[in-house]
Amino acid sequence: MVDTSRSGKERKRASSHPKYFGELYTWVLWLGLTAAIAGMITALVFLHRTQAENAVIGQLENRNDIAVSEQAAPEVSFARLRFLTAIGRLDDALPWVELLAGRAVHADGSAASPKDRLIAAQALYNMGNARLRFAIALLGSSKTEEAPSSVRLAKEYYIRALRLDPSFWNARYNLDIASRLVRDLPEGQISDEEESPETPKRLWTDLPGLPKGLP
Repeated sequence: MVDTSRSGKERKRASSHPKYFGELYTWVLWLGLTAAIAGMITALVFLHRTQAENAVIGQLENRNDIAVSEQAAPEVSFARLRFLTAIGRLDDALPWVELLAGRAVHADGSAASPKDRLIAAQALYNMGNARLRFAIALLGSSKTEEAPSSVRLAKEYYIRALRLDPSFWNARYNLDIASRLVRDLPEGQISDEEESPETPKRLWTDLPGLPKGLP
C-alpha cells in the first residue's frame, strides 16, 4: 500500500511539471517580445530624430536660416555655427562657439567624450577661420586699423582648438599663417585719431606676406 501511494504522488508531481514549464515558457516569450518591441520603438525614435537633425543640417548647409535650440545635438549646433560664420554674422556665432567649447569639459573639470571634444575643436577652428577671413577682408579695405585685433582673435581660437586636439594640423597651420600675417601690436598703437596717410603704410610694413588662401 505504501509503495502504491508513493508512486501515485510521484506521477502527480511529474504531471504538474509540463504545466509549470509551459507557463514559464509563456512568460519568457512575452518578456522577450516586449523587449523586442521596446527596442524597435527606441530604434524608430532614434531614426526619426536623426533624420530630423540631418534635415536641419542640410537646410543650414544650403544657407537657409533655420532656428536651432541650444539643447540641440552638437552636430546641429555646429551646423548653425558654420552657417553664421559663412554669412559673416560673427557676433551671432559667438554664443554657439562658446556653447560647443563649453561641452568639451564637464562641470567638475573632467574631459568630455572624444566626440564632444572633437566638435568643440572644430568649432573653435571654424571661428578662427572666420576671424582670419574677416581680417584679410579688412586689409583690402579702408579699415585696416581693425585688422590686427581680428587676427589676434583668430590666433586665440586656433590656440584653444589645439589645446583640445594637439594633433589638429590644420589649426596649427592656420595659426602659423595668422602669426605671420600681422605681428602682435600693443593696444592703442593705432588710434582713431591717426588718420594720416602714413597709418595704412605703417600697418602694411607689419605684413610679411598675405597667404593665397586657407586650407
